[in-house]
Amino acid sequence: MGRASRLVAVSRASTRLHEVVDLVIGLLFVVLWPFWLLAKLVGVRWAIVVERDGEEVSRELVRGWAAAKARVNEIALQIANGDRSGRYTI
Repeated sequence: MGRASRLVAVSRASTRLHEVVDLVIGLLFVVLWPFWLLAKLVGVRWAIVVERDGEEVSRELVRGWAAAKARVNEIALQIANGDRSGRYTI
C-alpha cells in the first residue's frame, strides 16, 4: 500500500467519523427540540436581554410567548420614543 493509498484510507475514515458525529448531533436536535419548544410555549420563562453599546444593561425573565413578545415590543417602543438613550440591541 503506497502513501497515497494510506492517505485516502485515513481521509475516508475521517469523513465517516464526521458523518457519524453530524448524524448524532442532528438526531439530538430533532429529538429534543420539540420538547424545548413545547416547554417554552406552556410557560417556561423566556429571557429578554437588552444590550447597550455591546454591554448587557438589563435582563428580564418573562413567562409565556405572548407576554415575552409584548414586553419586547414595549422595550422597542421605549427605545424608539427616546426614553432610553444609546444604541441598543434587543
